[in-house]
Amino acid sequence: MTRERNQVLARLAARDAASLVGMAAEVSASTDREKALLRVFGVLGVPIIQAYPVLKRLTEHLQTADLTINFAAYKFFNRQPRGTGYVSQFEGGNKWGGSSYITARDEAEEAMFDYSGTKAKPASVHADVLRRLRQFGKKSELTFEPSIRPKYAALNYAQLLHGSAGQWGKSHMVLKEHVKHNATYVHTDSFDEAGNARLRAALGDKTASFLNMDRLIANMPDTMLKALYDAYKGVSLGTALQVPGLGDTAYIEAHVHGGLNFDRDIAKIVISNHELTNAEADLKNIALKNKSFKVVSSKTLQETFEKFARKYGIQVVLV
Repeated sequence: MTRERNQVLARLAARDAASLVGMAAEVSASTDREKALLRVFGVLGVPIIQAYPVLKRLTEHLQTADLTINFAAYKFFNRQPRGTGYVSQFEGGNKWGGSSYITARDEAEEAMFDYSGTKAKPASVHADVLRRLRQFGKKSELTFEPSIRPKYAALNYAQLLHGSAGQWGKSHMVLKEHVKHNATYVHTDSFDEAGNARLRAALGDKTASFLNMDRLIANMPDTMLKALYDAYKGVSLGTALQVPGLGDTAYIEAHVHGGLNFDRDIAKIVISNHELTNAEADLKNIALKNKSFKVVSSKTLQETFEKFARKYGIQVVLV
């Protein structure tokens, strides 16, 4: 009973973490907008008289972009996924990178969401909220609940064919619209910032909410801003896995606070024909090093993800 109660309270605390980001972004909203307007004018060369309406359209483009989770189909559907939802590494999902990765991830999440309560908070934030965040969110606490930590997705602002982070796999899930409102966003892979104390300290002040996308535009690299503007104007990048010139980990990272249930939160899954066709050969190479993967044919792989989709009422698209 105590564990179930703690899990419920942890889910509330996860939403609190997202809400506190929104509150912080609201405080700096005017400053963020001014910075974003200057970048629309200076980087994109938009005449100053048109900068505000263009900024508004760019933030709307960000809000309507698909929120996606990329994966390699032959890995994710090597067997039908266990459980009823997508889980984070803290919950035991998709383990890789070992303890050093978990340490860096914890540092990045503390910088963005302050589970330990080391940063000043507005007086309007109830003490119970801060206590709950620390109790269930700080990794060293005995009451730590892994489900409080966010699930990672990315915002497909450049409308890439293979989702927003195709370097992690050409297949992807598209999350439903309501998930965006319980997510926070940053203009880079937060893991990359975790190893640098100065950059890590600044992460919290650059993390945006759905209603404060100006923060992203104020802080994203010039190349990303130009790609966002091109995508808004309808420019296609074809089959590119990432925006040219940005590098593999320069994308808009999203953090989903709370559960991600397959039957409730997934709009569709997009499967790469290339990954499907080459599944058996790719798995043979993987299985030589990792015995947890079994070698399956393209036919078996397709049967697995189609069965999964039927079970949870999810649309499947092949690209």
